[in-house]
Amino acid sequence: IRKKEIIRSKNAAEEKLKILSLAVEQNPACIVITSVDGSIEYVNPKFTEITGYSEEEALGQNPRILKSGLHPDEFYKDMWQTIISGKEWIGEMQNKKKNGEIYWEKALISPLLNESGQIMHLVAIKENITEKRRMIEELIVARDKAEAGDRLKTAFINNISHEIRTPLSGIVGFSEMILSPDISTESKTAFNDIIKKSSARLTNTISN
Repeated sequence: IRKKEIIRSKNAAEEKLKILSLAVEQNPACIVITSVDGSIEYVNPKFTEITGYSEEEALGQNPRILKSGLHPDEFYKDMWQTIISGKEWIGEMQNKKKNGEIYWEKALISPLLNESGQIMHLVAIKENITEKRRMIEELIVARDKAEAGDRLKTAFINNISHEIRTPLSGIVGFSEMILSPDISTESKTAFNDIIKKSSARLTNTISN
């Protein structure tokens, strides 16, 4: 009975290990496991698909092979200090594929601790967010264009309002004054000229 229990426990453990292995191997995220000093010990197939580096090329290397050079040294220093202090680091970064192409990743990097609380390995789970970033940037550009369009529209309406109101005020004002019985013929002639000029200006503005 004891032997059967041991075999059953062993089979259950092997089945669990198989499931965990498949979960890592077939994971849609890029998974990298390194030693404490950062030497790559494992990469899943998604890593190869995204970066272009084969498993053989990656093993023994430092994740710096993906460094794009687009982040300041303080960025990586802060990341490393967070991880070796036993905390998780979560952030977005630009990395470089084997062919030199730049891509965006969202990464969660965490330490694996033993029973004594010592860091044994580092695990990075990373998602390629290049397309998401591109879509966000396009939305921002579209938003900025829409806002600029609104500003131009407002400025245009304000300008047109001024260009129409000015001659219109002249037409209305002097039309009322020209009907007054107290004004001279010379004044009426002058007012009539102003009305004509204002009318011409208004017509020209509308035509333009």
